[in-house]
Amino acid sequence: NLEHKPERVSGPGMMACMCDDDGIAAVHRTWLSGNGTKADVSPQRMIWPAFAGAAIRLAKGASKKTPVQAAKAGVREVLVLCEGIEDGLSVAMVEPALRIWAAASLNNLANIRLPACCAEVIVCADNDWGKPQAEKQLDVALEALNRQGRPVAVVRSMVGKDFNDQLMGAV
Repeated sequence: NLEHKPERVSGPGMMACMCDDDGIAAVHRTWLSGNGTKADVSPQRMIWPAFAGAAIRLAKGASKKTPVQAAKAGVREVLVLCEGIEDGLSVAMVEPALRIWAAASLNNLANIRLPACCAEVIVCADNDWGKPQAEKQLDVALEALNRQGRPVAVVRSMVGKDFNDQLMGAV
């Protein structure tokens, strides 16, 4: 059980380490209901402490090496960046040979420092229809990633809000 102090309840949850070049930088917590969806609590997720630039490193890619090990070995591969954990895990289930990181927030995508082993970036953007602020945040993130000198592409799910919705068969 994961304690939710603001609402003084506890229940199932998901925890993940957010890492940067120096190791664990923050802890990401999401409260879940009994069926695995997000719990009816506010907030539904918390990250402690500050996490700018850190990411939840979900999959190591085909090399199976950490970014430092891959760089030392001369490995250069695709880095997939997603906003959320569920989206990143969905992509990892379909494409296990990709290095996949979750930024934990759209704002944080702009803070991600690309590792030396990154040859190119694929951003799995949410379908934030009619949300100008989210589209602006995505544009800022793409500009910041492009300034790091690697090719950056954007992909979006064909169904639902994100690739998790697509994997789950949402219409």
